[in-house]
Amino acid sequence: MFPRNQWYPFGWDYEVGRTPLGRRICNEPIVVYRKLDGGLVALEDACPHRLLPMSAGKVEGDNIRCGYHGLLMNERGETVEMPGGDPPRPHICGKAYPAIEQHRFVWIWIGDAEKADAALLPDMSMNTAEGWRADGGVYHVKCDYRLLIDNLMDLTHETYVHSSSIGQAEIHDFPIETRTEGQSVICSRWMPDIPPAPLYKARLPKDVGNVDRWQVCQFLAPSAIVIDIGVAPVEEKQTLADHAKWRRSFVINLITPETERSCWYFWGAARKRHQP
Repeated sequence: MFPRNQWYPFGWDYEVGRTPLGRRICNEPIVVYRKLDGGLVALEDACPHRLLPMSAGKVEGDNIRCGYHGLLMNERGETVEMPGGDPPRPHICGKAYPAIEQHRFVWIWIGDAEKADAALLPDMSMNTAEGWRADGGVYHVKCDYRLLIDNLMDLTHETYVHSSSIGQAEIHDFPIETRTEGQSVICSRWMPDIPPAPLYKARLPKDVGNVDRWQVCQFLAPSAIVIDIGVAPVEEKQTLADHAKWRRSFVINLITPETERSCWYFWGAARKRHQP
């Protein structure tokens, strides 16, 4: 049920440091840590000696030592030191994963390592773009990761679930338009000349009346959703095709399947530093 030969987010950049961090991706246990130069190491989170998670061990230089019998492995998963001082044996090794850091996320390639291609990473450039502010966090969610995709691609629930902030009855008055672009699916809703939802009303200038509101949800395989949202005064005459001049934000949603019934949900928001 998990697409392979894909990049999956392992964590935010601030989560990964010199202390080994273990997480499961697509039912595969993985440990990630940083080398002395800040580079990434991603290995199978199981010592090949007695299968203790390597995340229970400690990092020494650029290597990682098992906390059970002291087996030491390098960044390629090769044994450097054996328990008891025996010579390292080449066949006792662990799996290494391609790992890359981009736009504040640490990504792990699940599948054939030789097919890993940084060009396949989803575009999260708004997370580090000049003139933008962005941050976020992570939740561990006990559900099939596809249920979160379903939730985020159809924002009709906002009327009821988020009625005190971004929800409003007018959302139901306008249809969703859906299209595909390659492997991407885009669901758009344009809501012209409506009262601002409570959160927008609190942050808009007091002389602003009705607004044009938009929601553009873009699914990026295998499990990322970037949502372009915002409002503009009706007098600004913004359109769905051109709405970059007013109060615009991106909601960042990256969902990493852990098991068939659990996932990691990395969420964030990005907005321009100075907006009307």
